[in-house]
Amino acid sequence: MAEAPAEEGIAIRVGRRSARASSRSALTPVDFAVGVLNGRAYLGYWQDVDLYDDRGGFIDVDVLPMLVFEDGRSVPYLNEYLRELGARRAVMPCLTENWWSGRLVDVEPRGYYLDVYGRFKHYIDAPEHVLHFLSLWTIGTAFHGLFSAYPYLGLMGVMRSGKTKTLTLVKLMGFNAIRSHSMSPATIYRLVESAHATLLLDEQDYLADPERRGELRTLLLGGYKKGSFVYRSEKTSSGKIVPSKFAIYSPKALANIEGLEDVLQDRTITIVMMRSVDPMITRREPDEDDPSWLELRDRLASLYLRHWREVLCAYGAALRALGDAEDYDGIPEAHRGRMAAAREFIYSRMREMWSPIIALALFFESKGVAGLLDSALQVARENTMDRLSDEVDSPEAALVYALAKVYRGDDYYPLADVLAAYKEVTGMERVRPESMGRLMKRAGLRDKKRTARHVRYFISRRKIEELARRFNVSLEDLQQYASLAEPTQSTLLPQPTQPPEGLLARAVDYAYRVRREFTVGELARELGVSVGEARGAAELLARSGVLVRVDEVTFRPAR
Repeated sequence: MAEAPAEEGIAIRVGRRSARASSRSALTPVDFAVGVLNGRAYLGYWQDVDLYDDRGGFIDVDVLPMLVFEDGRSVPYLNEYLRELGARRAVMPCLTENWWSGRLVDVEPRGYYLDVYGRFKHYIDAPEHVLHFLSLWTIGTAFHGLFSAYPYLGLMGVMRSGKTKTLTLVKLMGFNAIRSHSMSPATIYRLVESAHATLLLDEQDYLADPERRGELRTLLLGGYKKGSFVYRSEKTSSGKIVPSKFAIYSPKALANIEGLEDVLQDRTITIVMMRSVDPMITRREPDEDDPSWLELRDRLASLYLRHWREVLCAYGAALRALGDAEDYDGIPEAHRGRMAAAREFIYSRMREMWSPIIALALFFESKGVAGLLDSALQVARENTMDRLSDEVDSPEAALVYALAKVYRGDDYYPLADVLAAYKEVTGMERVRPESMGRLMKRAGLRDKKRTARHVRYFISRRKIEELARRFNVSLEDLQQYASLAEPTQSTLLPQPTQPPEGLLARAVDYAYRVRREFTVGELARELGVSVGEARGAAELLARSGVLVRVDEVTFRPAR
């Protein structure tokens, strides 16, 4: 029953309890694992506490979720304490093993970075710029909450190329990392939401069980971007099935042999691992019980709490420098030329993916680690070139080559002809016409005619060149597929030419024999001439009144 309005809102009595709608309703929801509250960074930690009875007698030891702030102050992650800070819990924390000791330690950024890089160099045989990238990505797992998105780390390579060892090093040095092989998807959802866990997936985790693969794929599709959620139905203590919302943003690393599907690849920075030729490196395996790993993680935690503002400023500078308008405010003068060059291959979603890594490189360079930006941009360039190469091999790019192969001028072409050219370009033996039709539709080729024998699509030079630009197909490369006479400049379309002697009479005979509309392409095929010659003949006959132009490529007899 509602009582009269009180000073702080409406009091509501429910049984023996009462609730009051507080005027301080705009409480900030805060995560447990990592974040910034009221301008101060914090990390989550499970603190051992002693329990006593009313007479002061010891009962037991329990654990309490605590937020450890950058100034060393600890606050219980309980609403009664968070309310005093204008905040409330955003999640119900899952009890997990602490990834750090909860102690703030002295950390010198340059020395810390070189220690992390040294561990990767000791255990992994890879080029230096790749080792620097792995170091930056691993350190960045602690800073991911500052970024609007954080790229997945993809490790691709043959067996015994160091993929699993690299995941182990990320687990030992990164932020709150967990291996997924022994966990159900529901447990993973809770850990990602509660602990912002750095999720480590290898090929067995991802591929073994189709149902598990579907759940993990759902987690991966949106989990690279802040603010992403999934909904799952769960049973309450009373037996009711209710939908539950899980936040899924956290760092994630994936290792497999064959690479990732296109959708996931677009969210991933992929490193190709090679088998080591150094037997010493091959034999080295990290000792997970070595206490020095915890010492490194304590330094990572302290680095985040004490330097997060500098990294956030570098992140903003990287986003601006790679944005639509060139703005190098915040970028050191010595690096502006490099960032200007990077705009050529880092844009769109690549800008979103690479800005956190570039921000960390800029931060550590400002602390005396030279050459990091060059290393990061080298990996970015290689990754972009690989991505563009993959796109050229995509179905859409192959379609562009197939269209160029059948093209003889702006005209309607049978789908069967495009399908045959597509098979020849890709080397695929089985492609269904229905699949080809959907591919044509996705490419924006919607102008079509149906006849008794064929479905014909209108294909123009302009459309082929537009698709080539959209799918990163070089017009120069396209010329080798186009069955064209000497293309002039960048055009793919042969220009109309004066018809040879005798062609006009044959064209008239064809027109009055078929007594229907026909295209320039059909006329060219019937007469065994080029599209340009057929177009010239048809236009001359139209000017003389023998034919009537229906549209740009279609004619009919005048009577």
